[in-house]
Amino acid sequence: MENPKKPQKRSRIWNHSDALSTLIGKESATNVEALCLTFDEGRSECFRSEAFGHLPSVRFLRLDQATIEGSSQNVFSKLRWLQWQGCRQISELLIFHLEKLVILDLSCSLVTGDSQEWGQILEKTRELKVLILRGCPHLHASPEFYCSTPLERLVLERCLLISVISQSIGNLKNLISLNLQFCKLVKHLPEELCYMTALEELLIDGTSISIINFRQASMQRLKILSASQCESLVRISDSIGHLKSLLYLGLDGAAIDGLPDSIGSLKKLQRLLLGNCRKLAELPYSVGNLESLEVIHLSSTAIARLPRSFKGLKKLKVLKMENTLLRKFPKDIEVLKMLEEIDLSQCKNLKGPIRCDFKGLSSLKILRLSSTKTSGLPWSDDRFSDRQTLNSLSHLQWLDLSDCNQVRALPILPSSLTSLRWGSKKMRTVPDLSYLPNMKELHLGDGTDPETKSFSEPPTIGWVTILVNLEILELRHSKITALPENFSTLPLRKLVLHYANLLDLRELPPSLSILCLHYCTIRVPQFSKMRCLSELELKHCDLAKIDGLEDLKLLQLLHISHCSVQTLDGLESMPRLRKLTLFDCPSLTELPDPKQYRFEVSMCCP
Repeated sequence: MENPKKPQKRSRIWNHSDALSTLIGKESATNVEALCLTFDEGRSECFRSEAFGHLPSVRFLRLDQATIEGSSQNVFSKLRWLQWQGCRQISELLIFHLEKLVILDLSCSLVTGDSQEWGQILEKTRELKVLILRGCPHLHASPEFYCSTPLERLVLERCLLISVISQSIGNLKNLISLNLQFCKLVKHLPEELCYMTALEELLIDGTSISIINFRQASMQRLKILSASQCESLVRISDSIGHLKSLLYLGLDGAAIDGLPDSIGSLKKLQRLLLGNCRKLAELPYSVGNLESLEVIHLSSTAIARLPRSFKGLKKLKVLKMENTLLRKFPKDIEVLKMLEEIDLSQCKNLKGPIRCDFKGLSSLKILRLSSTKTSGLPWSDDRFSDRQTLNSLSHLQWLDLSDCNQVRALPILPSSLTSLRWGSKKMRTVPDLSYLPNMKELHLGDGTDPETKSFSEPPTIGWVTILVNLEILELRHSKITALPENFSTLPLRKLVLHYANLLDLRELPPSLSILCLHYCTIRVPQFSKMRCLSELELKHCDLAKIDGLEDLKLLQLLHISHCSVQTLDGLESMPRLRKLTLFDCPSLTELPDPKQYRFEVSMCCP
């Protein structure tokens, strides 16, 4: 907007066509400091170096998929940042003035590891601090760093041909971050890393490294060690305890079966990620010494219990143990006053009532127990009948009891709750939740199949209209077949209904953006008043036609399956429709022709 008609008068040119016109033009463009030329992959254009002569002030240059030829030297004398994806040869860089270059990004380029060529480049880039070679398919070795360069960040991520990291990396005395993520052929780290006193971040995710072992007193400043998805990693040596400054340790998906006791020496560690370490069956007792730990991920491990020392993690905020072999709720965490999230979902062995006094968990915001066999919450158990046990959870916002088929009833819940998911085949009744003024998301279900629906008296749910902040509602309860009066006044954005009987769509809130109806009998299939809908899903619904589709101008997704619908009228009047899915609708007399519409049509109808 600096000069809409003359791009050469601007300081930054990001539009490709404007950049081309500036290059072609002969008028001096002394104001241009940033220039962006981005050709699509597979299409390139060759420029003579002389074409850049009238751009003396450029400090940032992006040249994706371009080729530079010519004999002119010292082009762009003020260049600080060069981003050149698709560079054909490293020698092309010698055309530019590189003495002031700070950032060089050659991601996805065809450059190789030729030491002579890299030596010429690194000799000129005396101020280079960031070198990015991400995803270079022909780079078979890391560059040789013979000269003294102030490089601080080196990115070799996804260079799939690199198998060895040059020992010359030890010459990078100022290196802060080394990124080798998904260099799958790398099996060993150079010993020289141990002497790199400035290194703070080492990313080796997705490599073939089998052991993590460091010399004593090495990498004293290392703060981040990320080794996630290292499937060959089978051992962490005691030397891990030497990394006194470590804040983050990611070992997700490793093949380790244990951690050394020295892990307890990491007094500054804040995040410990061990998810998907499927051979990991227990934690060392010393883990309780991690006095700064805030987050620990143990999901999908073989851990069945936590060590008693866990109560020493006074700063712990997040405990994730989804899909573990946990048998009992870990009672020792009841004293962790800063704990905000507990995730024990999918723990199939977790049975019986929770024998834990939650009074100490005063900061708890999220509790996930879905798909467990727990039969009672601590405040509904006879041992903890005191209502103060529940009232102390004044910050609880999210309670997930989905598919907890042993939970028969809910206690009085804290008024701070904003999201509740409860599904149980043994649900005795649907409680009145009108006392939860902050509720935004509510899911209720008894897990009953439609074929086994009970014909007993349906529960009263008139209280739902009092929840004036409710935005998402799902009723998957076989006994809830009718909606209460004034239901349309709710400010709902998403509604999922199962088993509704003789449903009149005019009773639904007009504010709905997403509507899903499953196993419903629709008495008045009129959608014309639901003008805000962006997604509509109908499954196993009894309706012969759908009226008012032409009025759904905002609808983007339409899914219809196992329905008795016979006609679909109005599709041509839906300007934003992106996808129509039809599955097993045998009564449909005329299938839409995909060639007639702009949107995607997916059909599987007999």
